[in-house]
Amino acid sequence: MARQGKKECKVVTLVRRVKTEKGWRRFDVVFSDNGRVRHEMVYVPVPAGDAKKLGAKKVGNKYFIEEKHPEGAYELRHYEGGQPVYNPVGNNPTEAKKALTQAHNESLAMTANEKAGIEVKLVEPGDATLEAWAAKLIAKKTNLGVTAMAASIKEATDQWLMMLPKGITPEEITAAHLETYIGNMLKDGYAKRTIHNRFARIIGVLKFAKVPFSAEMLELRAPKMEKKLVEFYKKPERDAFFAACKSDREIMIFNTALQLGLREQELMFLEPWEVDFDLMTVTIHSKTSEGFLIKDKEERTLPLTMNLADILKNYLAANPKLKWFSQDENGRPDRYMLKLAKRIGKRAGLKCRVFLHKFRATYATQLLRDGVDIRTVSRLMGHSDIETTMKYLRAIEAEDKELQTKINQVNF
Repeated sequence: MARQGKKECKVVTLVRRVKTEKGWRRFDVVFSDNGRVRHEMVYVPVPAGDAKKLGAKKVGNKYFIEEKHPEGAYELRHYEGGQPVYNPVGNNPTEAKKALTQAHNESLAMTANEKAGIEVKLVEPGDATLEAWAAKLIAKKTNLGVTAMAASIKEATDQWLMMLPKGITPEEITAAHLETYIGNMLKDGYAKRTIHNRFARIIGVLKFAKVPFSAEMLELRAPKMEKKLVEFYKKPERDAFFAACKSDREIMIFNTALQLGLREQELMFLEPWEVDFDLMTVTIHSKTSEGFLIKDKEERTLPLTMNLADILKNYLAANPKLKWFSQDENGRPDRYMLKLAKRIGKRAGLKCRVFLHKFRATYATQLLRDGVDIRTVSRLMGHSDIETTMKYLRAIEAEDKELQTKINQVNF
C-alpha cells in the first residue's frame, strides 16, 4: 500500500516466466511456509467453475492451482505508469529471493530518504542451505540427548552433501538427487540396512525443513532390508554386565532400564517423584520443559519390582537432592548412557553387541517367556499396536518347549 504523501508506489513481486503449451507466460511463484521459493513451482489461475474439482486455492476473487514448470526463469516485476516492468534474476531460487530481499532493503533506504516507497508482498527471507537445516536438526537431537540419532543424521547428511552442489537448499532437492544418493551407496557396496537407515535420515532432514515432496520423491524407496530378529541380553550376559558395574549409579541406571523396559529418553528424564513406593508403580510422563514427549504421547504406569524398589530407595537415600535418576555430575539428565553401557560391556568381556534398547527388548522377551500375555506386554511397552510387540514374541518362539519336543520327535 502507498504511504500518504507519495506520488507513486512500486509494488515488487517475484514471478517466473515459463514455457507452456500456449507459449511463454508469467506466473507468481509459490513460497513455502518459511518464506523460501519452491523451485519451479508457480500459481496458475483457473476458472471458478473448475476450482473445486482442481482443489484450487482462492486468493481474493480468483482461484489458483500450483504447477511445476522446469523450463523458465525468475523475474522481479513492478509497475511504472500502469505498465509492468520485468527484471530477470536468473533460474536459481535462492538468488532470486536474494534479489527480492535487496529490493526490499533498497526500499527501506529510499523511504528513509523520502524518495519513494517500494512494498514487497512476501515475508523476509529465511533461506537456509540443506547443510544449515541438517545442522539445526543435529543440534536439536543432541540437546534432547538423542546423541546416537544425531551422529547418524550427521553421518548420512555429510555423505550426501559431498554429492550435491555447494549451497543447495532443501527446496531445490529433487527425486534425482535422492536416486543418485541411493545409487552411489549401492555402487559402493553398502549393505541394504545401511542404505535404508541413511536414506531415512535424509528424508527426516527434508521433513524437518518442511520441504513439499513431489510425487516422484514420495514414490522413491530405499532397497528393502532384511528383517532381523530382536536382540536381547541372555541371562549369563546380564549377570556379567552387572558384575562389571563399578558404582551404585551404574547398577541403578541399568537395572531401571532392564526392569522397567524404558526407552532411552524415558530413562534419561525419569524423576524420583514419578516413583510411588506405596503403590509400587512408576508412571512415565512427558517433560515438555525439557523438550521430551513420550512416543505416541501416551503416558503409562508400570509395576515396580521389589528388587528395583530397594535399589532406587537406597540410591535416593544416598542422594537426597537428586532431580533425575540419570543425573550426571552437572545435575542434568545423562546424554551419554550408551557410552557408559558400552564401557561396562567391555569391562565384562561381553562378545555380544551392547546398546540401550537391548535392555528394553530383554524386558519384553522375559515377560513373554514367563507367561505374561502379549496384550499386557504391549501396554507395558507403550506400543500403539500389538504387531509391534509381536516381533519380541518371534524372537523367542523357537524356545517353546512344546515346539522343541515336537521337533525332537521328527525322524530326520
